[in-house]
Amino acid sequence: MAVVNNIADICPMEEAHCNLQIIMNSPNNTNPSKLITSSFILRPHARVEVLTRLPQNPHFSKLMPDCHPEFREGNAVGLMISFANLASIQNMRIQDDDQEMSSLSELEENGFEVGALRSRLENLLCIKNHQMDLKGKKEILEQDILEKEGAYNGVDQQLTMLDIGIRELKEMLLNAQEKKALLVEQRAAKGSEIAELQVDARRAEESFMSAERDFSHAAAAP
Repeated sequence: MAVVNNIADICPMEEAHCNLQIIMNSPNNTNPSKLITSSFILRPHARVEVLTRLPQNPHFSKLMPDCHPEFREGNAVGLMISFANLASIQNMRIQDDDQEMSSLSELEENGFEVGALRSRLENLLCIKNHQMDLKGKKEILEQDILEKEGAYNGVDQQLTMLDIGIRELKEMLLNAQEKKALLVEQRAAKGSEIAELQVDARRAEESFMSAERDFSHAAAAP
């Protein structure tokens, strides 16, 4: 089979696009979700550049024995489209590399050169595995952060309660100091009163003694 550089060489783009679009939009298509619409064949006037960059010479030997003659051409076109889709960078997603690696094996069995694509997929698989490792580490770190935040919040709550207790103690101390100052003032006043009374008591005592002496002198007079 000759080298294929363009899907249009084996399937006219405008006709294929038109027919597929009619089928996709037909009321008879009761399960349209099963039909993937991302392939190059649905893009009118689009030359498949990837087949120019990566010319292929498929033999379709794996396809032919088990395929009805009426379906061989269509299945061959499907493999060409699958190769073009797999080879396009924008369709190469890191989440799909396992499935795409299996698709490459089927293409390789039918004569497609898939070495470059396999290397790229293997690189993507390596990146994905590294990504999964990083995701696992990230989840562990996030869990550790949650635990540390829980401990932090617990300590913060204790500090808040201590601050409240300290404020209450300060208020109690202030009240006690004010009460102490009042009691000191009252004590000083009472002390002054006592001192004045003691002075009066000494004067009274002195007057009493003087009166007693006067009485004694008067009684002893002739």
